[in-house]
Amino acid sequence: MAEKSGVTPNYIGMLENKIKFPSPETIQKLSLALDIDPTELFFKEIDPVSSMNSCRKAALEDICGMIKAEIHKLDEKTIK
Repeated sequence: MAEKSGVTPNYIGMLENKIKFPSPETIQKLSLALDIDPTELFFKEIDPVSSMNSCRKAALEDICGMIKAEIHKLDEKTIK
């Protein structure tokens, strides 16, 4: 999230823990990174279980992609 929005991970943590409140510019960056309307950051109820499952799914898809790429490399070496 920090990388996508251009803010530091520490700042994201402060936002999550309600230590800081984002500027309008940061709100815009965060909403663009999340591909949502800026108002959703304040008014949309987020189901934490669903959100966690989405993150897990994305991580597993990334891992599967890396494994498939490694298998493909091994297959290429075997064919040669």
